[in-house]
Amino acid sequence: MNTPALRRILLLCTGNTCRSPMAAGLLRAALRDRFGERADKVEVRTAGVSVACPGEGASSHAVQVLSERGISLAGHRARQLTPADLGWAELVLTMTRAQKAAVLRLDPLAADRAFVLREFTAPAPAAAGPDQAACYADADADVDVADPIGRGLDAYRAAARDLEKELARLVELIAGEEGSVLPAITAVGAEARARPEHTAGITQQGPAPALSLAVGADHAGYQMKHELTGIAVAMGYEVVDFGASGPASVDYPDFAAKVAATVATGRCRFGLLVCGTGIGMAIAANKIRGIRAATCNDLFLARMARKHNNANVLCIGARVIGAGLAGEVLRTFLSTPFGGERHERRVRKICDLELPPGKEPC
Repeated sequence: MNTPALRRILLLCTGNTCRSPMAAGLLRAALRDRFGERADKVEVRTAGVSVACPGEGASSHAVQVLSERGISLAGHRARQLTPADLGWAELVLTMTRAQKAAVLRLDPLAADRAFVLREFTAPAPAAAGPDQAACYADADADVDVADPIGRGLDAYRAAARDLEKELARLVELIAGEEGSVLPAITAVGAEARARPEHTAGITQQGPAPALSLAVGADHAGYQMKHELTGIAVAMGYEVVDFGASGPASVDYPDFAAKVAATVATGRCRFGLLVCGTGIGMAIAANKIRGIRAATCNDLFLARMARKHNNANVLCIGARVIGAGLAGEVLRTFLSTPFGGERHERRVRKICDLELPPGKEPC
């Protein structure tokens, strides 16, 4: 029997009294069934993104539903998610997309290891061809595990059944028995920051999966968007294309909002927006929390946007540069890693500027 390589898993819900404690109990039981005493090598923690009563126990219905499976939640105490939790975890799994968005607002650098549970365990689809850009997951698909709170015991039992199914698949993936590949999980603890090349291992039985890119353009940029989409697919990216697809006049903020929201919620890792100058798209996209959109109409800016600013949306002006240079800009942007270290501190300060409504900066 092999030993699980993944060692630190963080399960998140909203209040940390229902779904995440149930998920943790079910996951620990499934790990014991699969790995026996080796399951102790995997530490499972829980937290909530909006905990009303820290220290509160699991809900009575959650306790009852898991007790029916021989699992005790007696020792559970609700706790609020902290940046330290995200630094500790090798894999962060949320119950909903909204919770994942909250994780990324707290720490945008957790994007490489934070996933909605059902998205993470879903079978990988076939890669899109160069003439058919497709999303690896339907942007409108219902992947949330429904919140059972206030809905009675049957709702808790239904949530537990849903969680059992997804967590059984997670254990299969951890055990390396599943043919579908997993996203690469990057360790981000102190050791990993000292050695950026270190990657926490989930056993994989194939090549690393394609990354994902959300794209959008207005009437001025739709033709260049089409050409750049082909380049992204050739680089191994799967693409979500939000349009536009023709020369009819449209409003660029509509497309910027769709692409930015897709990146901010973690459905795609990067975004690409093309308009006449790239400026309007960047202004609009940066209104979405968690987005760092940069207008890059040359290679130096594309490289610095990624290396220094950890930009996650590239904006290009179709009336400023030609298709050849635009393609090189996209390649540079997608292939340049974030520099981390002092730049990480500065990016966190950028994120701190995204104040809730009514708040004033210090």
